[in-house]
Amino acid sequence: MKRENLKIVFEPEAASFACRYLPVITLSQTTYQPCFSEVPIGTIYMVVDLGGGTADIVIHKKIDQRRVKEISRPCGGPWGGTAVDTNFTSFLIKIVGAKVFMKFKQTFPLDYADLMQEFEVKKRTVEQSMNKKIHFKMSSELSNICQQETGVDFKATVLETEYRHKIRFIGDKAMIDPEIFYGFFDPVAKNIVEHVKNILEARHGSKVELLLMVGGFSESKYIQNIMKSEFQSNTMDVLIPKDPGMSVIKGAVVFAREENLLAFRVRDVVCVAALHIGKSIAAMAIQIRDKFEQNPNHVLGVPFMGSNGVQTMHNSTCVLLDHAMNLSGVGNEAEEKYKQLCDLSIEKEWHFFKDFYLQLDEQLFMILLYVVGKTSGSLNIV
Repeated sequence: MKRENLKIVFEPEAASFACRYLPVITLSQTTYQPCFSEVPIGTIYMVVDLGGGTADIVIHKKIDQRRVKEISRPCGGPWGGTAVDTNFTSFLIKIVGAKVFMKFKQTFPLDYADLMQEFEVKKRTVEQSMNKKIHFKMSSELSNICQQETGVDFKATVLETEYRHKIRFIGDKAMIDPEIFYGFFDPVAKNIVEHVKNILEARHGSKVELLLMVGGFSESKYIQNIMKSEFQSNTMDVLIPKDPGMSVIKGAVVFAREENLLAFRVRDVVCVAALHIGKSIAAMAIQIRDKFEQNPNHVLGVPFMGSNGVQTMHNSTCVLLDHAMNLSGVGNEAEEKYKQLCDLSIEKEWHFFKDFYLQLDEQLFMILLYVVGKTSGSLNIV
């Protein structure tokens, strides 16, 4: 492929371009279905792209019938649909144990794939305030391995857990209380809502008139309802394309076909960065050039991703190396990975270092600054 034939676009930007033409429905359940292209010129709107792995958010302003201007650069975190999947598998591990679950996953990969596909279907249909148990087909192979390793099958194992009154069985079907499924979604939804609120408060929150939900995870009724309850108001509409999962790829086609759809992109240029690396924690503060020109005392603390995707202003002084001594993670990421390895009892071949002092030379400092900037998830360090 020739270089001039390749174009790269951020996912939420692509979705924004696509939704200029796609019909959308509002969460207010009205019969009228407005088209996003009808939005007046000058409207400022937020695109919330909820994909499989991440939630990516950007704010655009419509400056004419075909072009938009970026008000805030894309940002987000690991709050996509796979985070809900992880909570589901953690739920199963809590019931049968890590050893049983890992043996099932490794020995019967097709059955594991079927189990996760079954969960994917249920994930899209779960809604708030459901009054019926959710029918879920469990894997017979998981039950068999549970029997082999523990002496009791899956059904009997459930009866020994805190879920014994919330899960019933009819044949190979588990009848699960909706509250259990809500628990898979709630931590992820909380992070999405908090992040959107933070952006609205810090960046033109009073001016944003539309919130546009795109991405495959936006098809979840549960997430739609939460976003509606949190953000639908007299001053802000929540809009969803009919096929939100295809918005990004369709928008990429539009972006490749048309020129200059994005009239302006925000670039946060760091003019000063301070990095503190202590024995236990690390922290970073920066000053953005544009902000410095407005207020010389405006300094930003750089947030890091902590456990469960929650942002924190401190990073752990940790390093994780694999069995071949290759770097696998630093800081909070390393700590979280090592915790998962311990939960699965497979940590012995890994090397985890915590609470240590570093002797820095100039080259190592620049490497650390680059790594910290790229893993902070909020700013473009250049």
